[in-house]
Amino acid sequence: MASANPGVLLAVEGLTVRFRREQESFHAVEGLDLTVRRGETVCLVGESGCGKTVTALSVMGLLPRPAAEIANGRIRFDGIDLAAGAADYPPGIRGRRLAMVFQEPLTSLNPVLSIGDQIAEGLSFHQGLCARRARERACELLAEVGLSRPEQRLSDYPHRLSGGERQRVMIAIALACGPELLIADEPTTALDVTVQAQILRLLRALKEKRDLSMLYITHDLGVVSRIAERVAVMYAGEGVETGPAEEILRRPLHPYSAALLDALPGRGKRGRRLAAVPGAVPHPAARPPGCAFHPRCPYAEPACRRERPALIPLPRARAVRCPVTAATLGGKDAGR
Repeated sequence: MASANPGVLLAVEGLTVRFRREQESFHAVEGLDLTVRRGETVCLVGESGCGKTVTALSVMGLLPRPAAEIANGRIRFDGIDLAAGAADYPPGIRGRRLAMVFQEPLTSLNPVLSIGDQIAEGLSFHQGLCARRARERACELLAEVGLSRPEQRLSDYPHRLSGGERQRVMIAIALACGPELLIADEPTTALDVTVQAQILRLLRALKEKRDLSMLYITHDLGVVSRIAERVAVMYAGEGVETGPAEEILRRPLHPYSAALLDALPGRGKRGRRLAAVPGAVPHPAARPPGCAFHPRCPYAEPACRRERPALIPLPRARAVRCPVTAATLGGKDAGR
């Protein structure tokens, strides 16, 4: 089936994910809309606990069941419904057309299998390659992701590699079958700054070389300028702002997006105390009434404590879940 919009590869519409724990249930993601176009990189940004990883696991069909389920909404990949009720995840998608790089490679890689075997496994399963050809292809993939001495590394085990090398192996596994969409879940969080920059450069180069679409998940808005065309900001399970990366970095409209940007270090802030967002992301089972961000928001009005705001569309392909800033900032300046 062809996508309704030929330019859109992934369309998440009104996604709500419910978790059950003992006698209670709560929504870890609620009413989320998200699109990734062909050849585009979208950054999904927010603090830990915002629902970013749950969103990625929903798309991949990897939610921990029966504790979690998609309670509402649709996930369409190239026109294929990935969240069709209780039906099994569609075959031929995960690992082949849609792949994911996880946050911590040491816990994602199998410690008792060699690097070569772990890459070859997907090639044999999805593409039917014989053992010899799968090993040759695994060596080519290790070279493509910049791992030195790839032929020797095929026989290595994960514990013998550095953090950056393990993440390159995870990228090689994800790209082995030529996916159209790559989901990268904070792939540089556990790495030092120098290696983070190397991995970001690698992902950018691979995206261009392979004409990939990418959903890059991060808590760091500083990454956005280096990798993304568009940004979606999440807070407490909801999308609170979307738009072109350049626009959001230049002039964020939601108070939460602005607070994340203010918390970034920079040359102009040298010698000054870094800004911090007061409080913490609420647990999904204890979301406050009205706007979920209002207890931490310096612009909150009485209505913000009572009414859950809608996502308001604005000019320049932007949208914000805040009537206060949409009225005072968006309507006046977003169209410039």
